[in-house]
Amino acid sequence: MKFNKRLSRGGGITLPAAIRRQYGLEAGEKFGITVNDEDGTIMLQRSQGQCLFCQNDKKLIVFHGRFVCAECVQHMDADVSEREFSNSFEGRVEE
Repeated sequence: MKFNKRLSRGGGITLPAAIRRQYGLEAGEKFGITVNDEDGTIMLQRSQGQCLFCQNDKKLIVFHGRFVCAECVQHMDADVSEREFSNSFEGRVEE
């Protein structure tokens, strides 16, 4: 994706809604700003956020551009394991 945006008088740039939706960006999130002195490239990188599922802000990983906390990952892993285990007793054939 490529967008052309104008810098406001206050020095702000609004991120397009398509980017905010795709990466689950919420108002109030913090970003680090890095500037490459050689070519002038400016990079924004999320420095703080919340888990997509429980809004926890501790032990976060990024999965497909979204934050997920370690606890939710463990719950999802356990849930998937239980479902696979229970399906094996129902006579379902996995393709």
